[in-house]
Amino acid sequence: MYFGSVRFFKHLILAAAAAMIIVPTILCVHYGLAYYSLRQELASERPGSVPGSAGDPKAPGGLLSNPVAHCGFNLVYAAGGENGNPRASDLLSYQSKYPNLYVDNDFQYTIPDEKTVYLTFDDGPSSLTPHVLDVLKEYDVKATFFIVYKDSETAKDLYRRMVDEGHTIAVHSTSHIYKEIYRSVDTYLADFAQTAQLLESATGVRPELFRFPGGSINAYNRSVYMPIIAEMSRRGYTYYDWNVGSGDTAHNKTARTICENVINGCAAHHESIVLMHDLASHDSTLAALPEIIHTLKESGYTFAALDKDVQPAAFGYPD
Repeated sequence: MYFGSVRFFKHLILAAAAAMIIVPTILCVHYGLAYYSLRQELASERPGSVPGSAGDPKAPGGLLSNPVAHCGFNLVYAAGGENGNPRASDLLSYQSKYPNLYVDNDFQYTIPDEKTVYLTFDDGPSSLTPHVLDVLKEYDVKATFFIVYKDSETAKDLYRRMVDEGHTIAVHSTSHIYKEIYRSVDTYLADFAQTAQLLESATGVRPELFRFPGGSINAYNRSVYMPIIAEMSRRGYTYYDWNVGSGDTAHNKTARTICENVINGCAAHHESIVLMHDLASHDSTLAALPEIIHTLKESGYTFAALDKDVQPAAFGYPD
């Protein structure tokens, strides 16, 4: 009798062992081919993409070689679609948009020998901006301005003055309306592109840095910040949060409290990226600025504008 015999169980064991080898092999081949096909499709998404370019997913800093970008890609791809089997081109169609919205991704973080302060001003330009620039010029300090879109001739003159006086201009937002900006990667890119193009048109300088409205992780972008960071990194842009807050948006702020917040905050860091605001209503920020600069210089700090060689301050991902 074959069933139940020693020979039956021997054949059963051999069949099980063969299945354990053959099935994983078939799956590996299948997923390997699918992965290769996906890479080829992604590589063709951006017109003019060539191996080694910023638009090439296989390039250094590209989508599939950049750990941050790869993480963002997996998050988006896992979202699924019709029948749970979406095309990559559907999910990642934003990658082919704004073909000029790329910057050089060749940089290397350096640590300055001196304790260094990077003053950053969000939300300008405003009627306060010329006075802030006057103070910075008087003390020979370079700073970074994260711009909110304004296309008046007065604003464009201020952008040019910032560049001419050695400051860094960077993108903050066009609308600064969180619910609109953070609906998707597409809406974020549309908002970003408008201000980036304005600044380049006005100054001849393509901005390479940006700051998320509300910081890189906030209550409005929790579901989309990872793919946004991935896409912006793929395009070569660097974002900067901050590690020192001036408190100049607090209801009870004064020039004294702003000054103390900045000086005490900088004491905790070798490199301090300070958040301040360039708004018409922030006279106390302007009033605090000379004492902040004088006190920190007396304490041995230097000041500099941000560039891509400065290690970003970035908020940690929530658990």
